[in-house]
Amino acid sequence: MSAKDKNKICQYCDKSFFSLQRRKTHEEICSVKEFRDKIIDQKNEEIQLLKTDHENKIKQYENQINELKSTNSSLQSQINKLTQQYIDFSSNVAKNYTKVGNQISNSNNTNSNNTIGNINNTNITINTLQPLDISMERFDQIVNEKYNYDLYRRIKESCKMLILDFLSDDYGKLQVVICDSARGKFKVLDKSTNSLKRISINYIHDYIKRSNALTVKLKEFDQHFLVNEKELPQKEIEDEINHRIKLFSNPKFFKVNVYSDIEVAITKGINTTFKPSIRQAELINNFQHSENLSDSSDESDDSDS
Repeated sequence: MSAKDKNKICQYCDKSFFSLQRRKTHEEICSVKEFRDKIIDQKNEEIQLLKTDHENKIKQYENQINELKSTNSSLQSQINKLTQQYIDFSSNVAKNYTKVGNQISNSNNTNSNNTIGNINNTNITINTLQPLDISMERFDQIVNEKYNYDLYRRIKESCKMLILDFLSDDYGKLQVVICDSARGKFKVLDKSTNSLKRISINYIHDYIKRSNALTVKLKEFDQHFLVNEKELPQKEIEDEINHRIKLFSNPKFFKVNVYSDIEVAITKGINTTFKPSIRQAELINNFQHSENLSDSSDESDDSDS
């Protein structure tokens, strides 16, 4: 086919014409051309839709990437902050361990020094102890002289008073040293043997349990209490009696409730409950008077010389 004949063929439907003019006229109305154009338009629309969809997805992914980058930056900042806090905390822990270790070491040294000091002080106190009568007869005598209804109502105070007076001489000076505070152990210079004797808080409490004088007074005061304190609620009456019985009969309960007060008094060397009798007051006055006379005599001798 010559080139001239090819020019007479429709480029859309391949239909041949006798003249070039006819072919051009046909091509303007060729149904194949219309169909092809329609297909092309549809494809273009589809392409445009796909392009738009892809662009939207790209923007969406870019936004997600930016958000993840921002989140990653925030997380990294938190990691850095927590890392620094961990470093600071570890440093403080190390410092505190060192500080506590030093305190423990210093405390041990201090306790060691205090223990040595206490031993020395105890020895000095032991060397100055005066003989003390720790017989049951003397304990009963103290009960008969000092245990009255007022002390009966002051349950805890009465126990403290009886024991401190029992461990004091006639002038109210405590003649006892603590040798084992944790277990309530004391030392006294026993008058009957003139030797040091180690006694415990339970040993002293046993005097309270076995004292005939105290048993008699308790029965008397119990009866007086029940008769004269009727205005008190029944439960309060029962609680007070039960508390007194428990304190006087149970060494463990006694130690928990009374021992700390006794220990403080012994440590200070002061019997705050002591009230001298008339005879004891006379002895104190006579002793002080003789001391004053002795001082005056010494001053006179000094002036003569």
